[in-house]
Amino acid sequence: VGPLIDRLGCRNSLVLGSLLSLVSRIAVGVTTGKLVLWVMAFVVMPIGGCLMIPVMTLAVKGHTNNQNRGFAFGLFYSVMNVGALASGL
Repeated sequence: VGPLIDRLGCRNSLVLGSLLSLVSRIAVGVTTGKLVLWVMAFVVMPIGGCLMIPVMTLAVKGHTNNQNRGFAFGLFYSVMNVGALASGL
């Protein structure tokens, strides 16, 4: 995924990953076909995540300095875990 992100650039990769994730989540929510469900849940949604998560990590690294980077990464991963926990409710 790294070479693809390098080729697309951080902004375009984040936008494309967000759009793929959004479209796949909507499709999973409204579809009645098993094939569409499987393709969206196991192909499109993971590709969207693979394009977004490394870029968000790069953004945290790029917008912090050595003094506050540990706190920023801790907050970033805490929010991700709270989101994962909340999704199961």
